[in-house]
Amino acid sequence: MTNTTGTSSPSGSQFIVETLFALLAVGSLILFGLLEMTTLRGEVARMAMLTDLVVCALFWVKAAWDLYRAPSRLKWLRWGWADVLAAIPSTAE
Repeated sequence: MTNTTGTSSPSGSQFIVETLFALLAVGSLILFGLLEMTTLRGEVARMAMLTDLVVCALFWVKAAWDLYRAPSRLKWLRWGWADVLAAIPSTAE
């Protein structure tokens, strides 16, 4: 069976990794909301920005790995561009 990225159905470990990245994405959205909607100050703001950078780095690595593994890079780009877009860090100051 082939999924939307052109690869075969995920194995058990791939399913776990994809689930963890989905949870990380939800956490990243919450962090982004906190950064944009509230006025975090001092060390808390710096820690939030550092966390955002680390999460974005993880998403960049995953997107690059998925692109490398994809049987068809063109098919991967059909949906994978969103992964790359999601890996752009927040620029809130």
